[in-house]
Amino acid sequence: MTDIHNEEVLARIAKGLLYTESEAAFQAPLRRTEQILEYNLTPPSESERRRSLLVY
Repeated sequence: MTDIHNEEVLARIAKGLLYTESEAAFQAPLRRTEQILEYNLTPPSESERRRSLLVY
């Protein structure tokens, strides 16, 4: 996909318009990175929270 296409999809998402998951697939690497960071910053004592982050 092109950068222009990605920008169009992001604009639709921001406006609350419909888009398909395949159109927004370019965001997947960023989502994974954010999920990994969130998991790593969750204390081990919060096992339920950590578990919920693994079940996406």
